[in-house]
Amino acid sequence: MSERPQKHLIMAAMGFGIILLIIAFLKQSNPLTNHSKSVETLPVISKIPSFTLTNQAGVKFTERDLTGKYWIADIVFTRCAGPCPDMTRKMADLQKRLFTIRDIGFLTLTTDPENDTPDVMAAFAKTFGADTNSWTFLTGNKTDIARLAVDGLKLVAIEQSVADRANPADLFIHSTLFVLLDSKGQLRGSVESDSADHQEQLQKMIDQLRKERRP
Repeated sequence: MSERPQKHLIMAAMGFGIILLIIAFLKQSNPLTNHSKSVETLPVISKIPSFTLTNQAGVKFTERDLTGKYWIADIVFTRCAGPCPDMTRKMADLQKRLFTIRDIGFLTLTTDPENDTPDVMAAFAKTFGADTNSWTFLTGNKTDIARLAVDGLKLVAIEQSVADRANPADLFIHSTLFVLLDSKGQLRGSVESDSADHQEQLQKMIDQLRKERRP
């Protein structure tokens, strides 16, 4: 083969290679073909373990009841003279803001099951105007409460010694977080309930979880 045809073949091969690179670049840059890479994801922090507790209506509630919805959860006790009333008011505000979204639930767990019976939890819910169609208040035995709170939700609750109590209602030190569960019963995020933008942070995380479910 003469030198000139070889040069033509080399030039043609180079030109074809450049065309392939341009096509690959355009495909990679197209948001319609690359949407999955642009979606942020939240880490899976933990999987909710098995538990059996009782809601404010005296009905059993287990980990199976968490699937299929997003849940915003916290831990309080009804005799609390500290952050619990403020946390519960803020949860009520969240419920009002998100009440039209059917796949979002709200969950409040007690640290004080000896006092916080289903009837007491029901009265507590009523005090704060909670819509118990989507907001569940849980009590039960301490073992299952600890399993859900500590192992699953990563919410700390420590009983205060009598000597350390500032007043008779100062019974527990506990987390003041709002935590977010996905529709598979997995812990995916948390925000401080006293942060000024906690509603916006939770809304953003819920939006991110929704993106995961899109094809």
